[in-house]
Amino acid sequence: MTELPDRPDDAMLMDYVRGVLGAGDTAAVERAARASAEVRADIALMRGLVNARATADESTPGELGWARLSRALDAEAGAEPHAGARARTGAAPPRRWREPLRIAAAALLAVGLWQFGVVPFLGNRGDEGLYRPATKAEAGTVTVAFVPEATEARIRALLGEIGAVVTGGPSALGLWTLGFPDLESRDAGLRRLLAEPSIVESAQAN
Repeated sequence: MTELPDRPDDAMLMDYVRGVLGAGDTAAVERAARASAEVRADIALMRGLVNARATADESTPGELGWARLSRALDAEAGAEPHAGARARTGAAPPRRWREPLRIAAAALLAVGLWQFGVVPFLGNRGDEGLYRPATKAEAGTVTVAFVPEATEARIRALLGEIGAVVTGGPSALGLWTLGFPDLESRDAGLRRLLAEPSIVESAQAN
């Protein structure tokens, strides 16, 4: 699809979302948004990404969350058509913000599904459950991302085996915090988590 000649570029749209544009540029973006559903959609997605990053910065320790997103972006870039293919088909050049925004939106959707599908199972089932307040986790914690295909039963079994309880999560990027009674059990649990790639996508000690 050919873009509007006066369509704001991605950098300008992101500055608009962040509220750092001058009055004239802000008015230009808003005119473009009124005229183009695509511009409105890009603005909405950029707002979603900004909000997701703010949430992740507050709740995600270290760089694991953004490393996870970077891996997804790298995979998307590898699947992107090269310039010659775009020239033959008449496709517009790729918009650099669109793919990361789409991935961020998908991540938020996945987190929503986990919250309604997995979190209840990690909570109470007539006993204390596997999801406990952070104050009940003693010394060591691990940040973990489970593979999307991992079932609740397999996750519960693995956490029970290593003596871990869920003390936080999911973050905006689908990361969970596991608590252990001491650093020794945390280190042993981390090794066990990393040995289960069919259940655990990534894990790091905090």
